[in-house]
Amino acid sequence: MREKNSFPLLETLARGMGCAYLSDLKYLDASGQRKLAGLVRSVPVQAAEANAWNDALTYLTGQPAQPGAGQARQALLQALESSLDTRGPAGYNVGE
Repeated sequence: MREKNSFPLLETLARGMGCAYLSDLKYLDASGQRKLAGLVRSVPVQAAEANAWNDALTYLTGQPAQPGAGQARQALLQALESSLDTRGPAGYNVGE
């Protein structure tokens, strides 16, 4: 059950990306990851509670939760952007 004032961050990101399923967020190509990073950047840190940012961070990246919303949002952005550095066009890993 969702807290009274919580913001459905993951669901909002999935909708914003046009994903039919929440799990589709995990399988975006490089272009999709770039778009997702931009979408995350457009959501103010205050729009969601720390637990929502941490849910997104752990679900999408597997990284551990952070102590606050700002730290979780920043870690999520860094993970999304760093994954772009290791991918070539169309999401293929560089060096494959």
